[in-house]
Amino acid sequence: MAPLIDSHIHLWPASASNSTAHAWMSPDLTLTKPHELSDYLEAASQPPSTTSTSSTSPPPQTPSGVVYIETDRSHANGDDQAVLEAEYLGQVCSSSPGKELVKGIVLWCPVASSASFRDFIAQARQAMGNDTFDTRVKGFRYLFQGIHERAEFERVALGAGCVEVLRELRSSSDKAGGRQGYAFDVGVDQRSGGSWQLEVLDALVSVVRGRTIQGEAMRGTESAEEGCAFVLNHLCKPSFVEDDFEVWKDAISRLAGHARVYMKLSGAFSELLPAGKHGSADEVYERIRPWVRHVFKEFGASRIMFGSDWPVCNAGGPGEKQTWGLWRDVVGVALEDAELGLTDNDKARVWGGTAVEAYSLDT
Repeated sequence: MAPLIDSHIHLWPASASNSTAHAWMSPDLTLTKPHELSDYLEAASQPPSTTSTSSTSPPPQTPSGVVYIETDRSHANGDDQAVLEAEYLGQVCSSSPGKELVKGIVLWCPVASSASFRDFIAQARQAMGNDTFDTRVKGFRYLFQGIHERAEFERVALGAGCVEVLRELRSSSDKAGGRQGYAFDVGVDQRSGGSWQLEVLDALVSVVRGRTIQGEAMRGTESAEEGCAFVLNHLCKPSFVEDDFEVWKDAISRLAGHARVYMKLSGAFSELLPAGKHGSADEVYERIRPWVRHVFKEFGASRIMFGSDWPVCNAGGPGEKQTWGLWRDVVGVALEDAELGLTDNDKARVWGGTAVEAYSLDT
């Protein structure tokens, strides 16, 4: 059975379970409480469902590794909270089970300028410890999805500062050690932000990869193979509404046309309405099947990875004790979809192999 690497989990301690640490945490939100690695392991211990009628081979039961993704800490006081997040992760990785389970860490990415990025790296390294930083930090993330004005989105994403930082993700990595650069996780949101967010992201990838927005090559810039990997979160948060499908589909096809752009099969419960009322794994897959099939058509299994989005998935899923397991089972059903025609090697890529490649994980 293929090992399972959960490419998208979040954690936060009691000290960060508040609106000071996370501006998005309101007192009445179900997520406003500690979510530690022990809680994750309890959630991920659910055995695969036996109710699916589509799956001929069960998915892996429990994760053998995880990739931690930054939690959108507050920046009301500069980088202080993001540095505290790095300090917390140093503690998580210093003892069991984090020492063994956390294969990669994706920190917050300052995109204002390369100077701000370098300054944050220095602070995060000091807070986390050199060894943990060097062996666990595999990428950086920025959530463009919260910018709902197109002009502001373009100013931030396509500005010289952001482009500089993303190009620096390559030069900041351990070239001598054979790494292909840090990955850049990116969040855009068709349902809440608009389909244009995906269009601007496509333009950003083009510019970072040394092409104009019109697709023409620019002199003196790196190739896609040399640049950072882009990891798209949560299927780009589609609306899962038929009327919006074609424009999402076209944008996904354009994004998939870039080399070293990966997609996470994650986050669907946050977009499927009504929240919490999803049914069996087969029923959930039936609702998202056209979107999943298109992602596999354009990206192929070699550029798709499983991610749970725990514990955020709990907010839209069936409950804390069921959501992780249900999503694992939904992905298991998807991988048995005859129309996708996946081999055992393809399935192994989705369960873990793609994450290992995109993040240069040591397994």
